[in-house]
Order: sequence, then C-alpha cells, then structure tokens
Amino acid sequence: MAPSPSWWPTPLPPWSSPLPWPPSAPSLAVLMAAPLHAKLALLLCPALAHPSPSPWLPLLWFSPSPSRARPCPKFSRFCTTGLPSDVTVEVGDMSFHLHKFPLHSKSAFLERSIEENSDQEECIIKLNDIPGGAKSFELVARFCYGVKIEFSPANAVYLRCSSKHLEMTEKVAEENLIAQSEMFLNQVVLCN
Repeated sequence: MAPSPSWWPTPLPPWSSPLPWPPSAPSLAVLMAAPLHAKLALLLCPALAHPSPSPWLPLLWFSPSPSRARPCPKFSRFCTTGLPSDVTVEVGDMSFHLHKFPLHSKSAFLERSIEENSDQEECIIKLNDIPGGAKSFELVARFCYGVKIEFSPANAVYLRCSSKHLEMTEKVAEENLIAQSEMFLNQVVLCN
C-alpha cells in the first residue's frame, strides 16, 4: 500500500469513535447501501452518523478559512434543512456556513455586519476578537438556531462575554443569550 500524503485525513480508531462498535446490523446495512462518498465521509468523520435532534439544528461542521486553505478536502457544515448557507462567519481558523435570518434575529452586531456586507456577492463576517473563540461561537450559533444550550460553569462566562460582544440583548429578542447566561451565573455559579 502506497503511503498517503501527509495532509490525508486518517480515520479515528474504533475505540475513540462516538458510534457503537462494532456497528449493529441495521446501521451496517444503511452504511453498505450508502453511496461511496457517504461511506468515506462516515469513516473519516463518524459523528456524521448521529441524527440531529431537530430539523432546524445546524450541523456546524468546520472548514479552515480560505486564507489558510490546504490541499486536504474539508467538510463544510450546512443546516439539515438543505438550504445553502448565505453567510460565512470566520472565527480564527474556523469558518461557519450559516444563514442570515437566525443570526439577524438574535444579534444586533451580526445584523449590522450582515447589512454592511449586503452589497457584496458573498457575505463574510470576520470575528477574530470574540471571547471564547470558535468553541464559544459554535454555541452562540446553535442558540441563534433555537437549540437549547447546556450551560456549565466552564462555558457560562464565555457565553456571557460572547453574547455581550454580539449584542444579544432583550431589545433584539426575548430571553436572549445575555439574559440566560446571566441567570445561570447568578443562580448556579455565584450563589455558592
């Protein structure tokens, strides 16, 4: 077997995979019936096999930003609705392929940024200074799409700072992220 190029992705060993191992008969049958590109995607990224809990849940896959492109093909995440994304948010090395409306309806900062880029063919928003980086923005994006966020002492501060940075106030939407993160901090973290 010829050695693969250094940039070729390698599959995870079975013990680190989120999928049940060995695969059950139904999941194995589904995998065998899938097209070749789907089989390769599942082998390279086993998390793809898990169904979304909601049809509106964005599968926020990551791809390197175009400025740091490598010859390795990467996945790009799109919503499970099948609609193509109309805005790309770049946070450091990560690109989030999202939709304008969910972001627009929860964040005054993103609403302004989208409006500023409306005359361009491709809407790209760079957020290099967001607190918590890409991990924090992924949670913020999920919140914008209506996914319930699991707050923890580890992520609450980043979510509060990110939501403040993105101006996710009660004026924009009721029970927005600033209010929810402050409530969690006051009731769970600061009460002890």
